[in-house]
Amino acid sequence: MEQKFTFKINRNTTCFNVIDFLANIDKNKSLELTIDIDCIGFINSENYVIISSYINEMKENGIDVAIIVNKKNCNTLNYASRIDFFKSLGVDFEENFRRHDTSGNLIPITKIDPNVYDISQDILDVFKNDFKLEDADIDQLSFIMGEMVCNATIHSKSKSGAYLYCQKYKQIDELEFILIDSGIGVKESLIKNEKFVSLSNQEALIKALEYEVTNGEGRGHGLFFASEFVRRNNGSMVLISGENHLVINNETITTGTNSYWNGVFLKFKFKFDPKISIYDLMDEANYELTN
Repeated sequence: MEQKFTFKINRNTTCFNVIDFLANIDKNKSLELTIDIDCIGFINSENYVIISSYINEMKENGIDVAIIVNKKNCNTLNYASRIDFFKSLGVDFEENFRRHDTSGNLIPITKIDPNVYDISQDILDVFKNDFKLEDADIDQLSFIMGEMVCNATIHSKSKSGAYLYCQKYKQIDELEFILIDSGIGVKESLIKNEKFVSLSNQEALIKALEYEVTNGEGRGHGLFFASEFVRRNNGSMVLISGENHLVINNETITTGTNSYWNGVFLKFKFKFDPKISIYDLMDEANYELTN
């Protein structure tokens, strides 16, 4: 192998730490990557999804990649296996647990091929139970999240599709939704519209959250409604593209810089009992009158 790296993951590892590490890897050279997962504490799921997306993009581009996992018998590794982290990397792992039906509670790390939009039922099943929402609100919320998938697999121009992960944490009444693509990124997508050609990368992330902001290929509704739903319901969102990121925490929006990420990383977290529904937001935006 032309390059060898070891990456240690522990309970303090963040998505930014993973992106920083991956920035050291030359995507055009063969790779041997050893992944050392600490058995103490809970590992953020986003770390697994980012690694899956990055490594599989290399493989799909014809780069030889060998993955070595320091295997231990512990709950942390069993959890990584349960959400299909090892499976997504093509790594054999002997599971020391019994699998059960996770429909409606977990969408494990799932590759969505380019131009495919057929996972909306899985998303709908997640919202059907536990959420204190009317059926119409559930339909609209799952539709908006489905729009995010459409953006990642079609409008991003990603040759390798996207990776999706979604899980309910019932002990804290919270849902986590992660979507990653290796496409052209937010700025390169927006500047197809001549109105946005002068935007910096950071400005493009901020602009992308506005209502009906689009590159001309979509309607500019999905990310607006999703981000507003999170913000108005005291949730959180992380959007990373290129060398910048945007974070929503409760109702506060901050931006910053990071190691370059090719494409888009998007993560939402929100509670089961939202005070503001998607329909409320649509009414405020006069959505029905303009569609």
